[in-house]
Amino acid sequence: MSEAEGSCYQRLTAASEEVIRGNYRAATEIFDLTRENNCGEAAAELAEMFGLMTVKVQAREHALEKTLAELKKKNADLKRAVQLRAEFSKLFSGTVLLLCVYAVAVSFLRNVMGLEMTALAWPTHLVNLGLFVMLAGLMVWFLRRHHYPMQTFGLTWKNWRRAVAESLLICIPALGALAVFKLCLVHYHTPYMGKPVIEWTTWGPWQMFIVYAFVASAQELSTRGFMQTCIERVLPGKGRTRLAIVLGAAEFGVVHLHYSFALGMLAFCGAILFGSLYARHRTIVGITIAHYILGQCIFGPLQLVR
Repeated sequence: MSEAEGSCYQRLTAASEEVIRGNYRAATEIFDLTRENNCGEAAAELAEMFGLMTVKVQAREHALEKTLAELKKKNADLKRAVQLRAEFSKLFSGTVLLLCVYAVAVSFLRNVMGLEMTALAWPTHLVNLGLFVMLAGLMVWFLRRHHYPMQTFGLTWKNWRRAVAESLLICIPALGALAVFKLCLVHYHTPYMGKPVIEWTTWGPWQMFIVYAFVASAQELSTRGFMQTCIERVLPGKGRTRLAIVLGAAEFGVVHLHYSFALGMLAFCGAILFGSLYARHRTIVGITIAHYILGQCIFGPLQLVR
């Protein structure tokens, strides 16, 4: 072996040691040996083999680092998702507990205290106000603890024009269906027989227009904004949005059953409608307006709640 070849092998050995330490820039030195004429054919071939091996090892190491980074990101996303589900589960559980307290309070006032618990009676308004205050307290606690943006729960003006337009359009067939429902009651249900389908003179005091604006917005914020959002975040699978709409509507209908079975069913159907619109636009602006219009007509000229 000539002195030049010996020097080439020494350089190849030194460069290989650098590669082993993770310094892949030394691969340049290895490839340089393949182009030098004084290294000999054997040394050049060996250098070329070492160079190709270095390139493959570097490529595999880069792929492994990329895969590891992706796994770390997915793991972090999974931890955030689990934490998010746990947080929304707490809010959902608290809301269900408050609704149970509401149902017990209504039953106690009606059956034990003997108070009138119709839709327009003052004890009903007080119980509803208490429910809204407790729900508002639960929402404020949750928001202060977890710092979620309010738009997560539908308090946003984003897409509000389209949401309002579609909600107003939906009110037309909905009012028609309510009028047909009232017509059926007039013909087949004894308490409504002999009554007109529309009673313009029994709309109620002007104060109800103001009070019901608060009621409609509070119900949409608590039921669609918070309840439906929480159910949707807790449930897994692609169909969680539809299931959240149905479950939120069931809760909304049950809460109204103590007024009457008819109002409970109307509340359920209306909640399906409002829940679908909320899932479409993710703002409570449009559905609050639709809720207000339909509710005023149900309590007012249609007199579906007595």
